[in-house]
Order: sequence, then structure tokens, then C-alpha cells
Amino acid sequence: MQTAVEVLTKIEADAKVKAKPDPVIYGTMAPNDYHRQGDVYILRLKTVPKGLKTEKAQSQLAPGETQGSRHCLESLDGVTFYSPVSPTPLDGPIVKTDRAMTITHPEHGHVTLPAGCYSIHYQRQYAQELKRVQD
Repeated sequence: MQTAVEVLTKIEADAKVKAKPDPVIYGTMAPNDYHRQGDVYILRLKTVPKGLKTEKAQSQLAPGETQGSRHCLESLDGVTFYSPVSPTPLDGPIVKTDRAMTITHPEHGHVTLPAGCYSIHYQRQYAQELKRVQD
């Protein structure tokens, strides 16, 4: 029987030799469909919500400077960014594109989404370990 350390070491070694996932290309996406790219969720919207302000388009969708934050648009051509109303720390920009857009990432593989409107959301990080209530 292997120890936990041996199993984890094997998992880490296997992960290092595996290639990045194949690119994902969506021909169509219906409103409320989503794609997850690591810790970023990309939700298809029917239209841009009313009352949003446009903001400067930027290629990186997730804030941060680490490799894990490198969820980047391959091109800004035909892309408009909007600021969500009353955003939480988990709400990213709303992105409207008039052509297919590719979001690249060095670890999770690339995804190409059809023209449309998308809301970007970030995965929640729990501050404490989940514990059972003790009475």
C-alpha cells in the first residue's frame, strides 16, 4: 500500500508530463450557458444589461500578476467591456464581442466562444477551513 505522500508525489509527476487540454471551440452558446476556465466562469448573457457604463477594454480578464491569472483575450477587435452595477469581489467585467473571441490560458487551455455578450465571474476562495459546529 502506498503512503499519502507517495500518491501525491505520483499525481504531481503525472500532472507535469501531461499536455495542456485541447482548445475548446463553441459553435453556439445559448443564454445562461457557461464555460469554466480554471477559476474563471464565463456566463453567456442574452444582451448587455441596461444602465452599464463602458470601460476600457483590456486583454486580461482576471486581476492579478500570477500565471494563474492569465485568462487573456487573444484580440480586442470588436470587443466592448462594461462595468457591472454594484460588483462584488467575484464579479468581473461584462464583455460584448461582435465576433468569436478566444480566451487563452497557459495552464487550462484556450477556449473560443461565439460572438455575443458574456459576464465574467471569479471562483470564491474560502478564508477558513470548513468545520462542523461543536455543542
